Amino acid sequence: MRNLKPLIRFHQFRLDEQRRALGQLQGLRAELEKKAADLVEEADGERRLAAQDIELNWTYGGYAQGLIRRRENLTKSISELEAQINNARESVTEAHLELRKYETVQERAEERAAHESARREPLQLEEIALAPKR
Repeated sequence: MRNLKPLIRFHQFRLDEQRRALGQLQGLRAELEKKAADLVEEADGERRLAAQDIELNWTYGGYAQGLIRRRENLTKSISELEAQINNARESVTEAHLELRKYETVQERAEERAAHESARREPLQLEEIALAPKR
C-alpha cells in the first residue's frame, strides 16, 4: 500500500482552512451581535435623555425610527450569517470525516505492515540458522 501521508496532510490543511473560515464567520456574528446590543443601550440612553429634555423629545421619534431600521438590518445580517455558519459547520464535519478515512486507511496499512514484518522475522531467523555454513 502506498504512503498516504501527503494526502493526509492535504486533507488536514483543508480541514484547518475550513475551521479558520468558520471561526471568522463566528467572529463576524459576535461583532454584529455586539453592535445590536450597543444599539439597544444607545436607544435606552437616548430615551432617558429625551424624557428629561422637551426639545430632544421632539426629535426622538425620527431617531428611534432610524435605530429600528438599523436593528432590523443587523438582525437580518445575523440571520444570513447563521446560514453561512451552518454551511461552514457542515463543511468542517465533511472535511473531518474525509481526513479520518485516510488516517484510518494509513493506520491499518501500517498495522498490516508491522504484523507482516513480525510474522516474517522468525522465518528469516530460521532460514539463517538452517543455512549451511561456509
